[in-house]
Amino acid sequence: MKSSSSSSSSVTKNPKIFKVDLEGNVYCNHDMVSIIRVAGRRSPRIGQKFHGCPLWPRMDYKFFMWKEDADKVLKEQANHTEIKQMPSTLENLKIEYLDLQNKMLVEENKMLKEMNKRLKEENVLLGKSKWGITHVLGFVTVVIAIWLVFGV
Repeated sequence: MKSSSSSSSSVTKNPKIFKVDLEGNVYCNHDMVSIIRVAGRRSPRIGQKFHGCPLWPRMDYKFFMWKEDADKVLKEQANHTEIKQMPSTLENLKIEYLDLQNKMLVEENKMLKEMNKRLKEENVLLGKSKWGITHVLGFVTVVIAIWLVFGV
């Protein structure tokens, strides 16, 4: 019993190298997805889950890892990956934010140019109208004056 508990603690202290796919499946030394088994009555860790080779007991399996140890390694790796990716994610967010700001400013600039163009056109039309009204008023004034003076 003592030797199995020391071997189980050595699994925790001496991490193993193992393959994992994107879904979190652990692979054995035969490059096969490991099977999760439960420790039996003879184990000091009775009822605890472990990864084992799917070829066991027919072949020499040479693969054993407590599930909690594998989960711990996977969690640490995931945290490390997330932390490592944070600066690039932050940079990407900054770039995306600046791109959006730039697009908004470009659109605002287009709208202001269009508004400026319309105002210039309106100003020209108003200027022509004012000039025309001034001439009409002047002409009407002259006609009234002639009519009053000559009584025609």
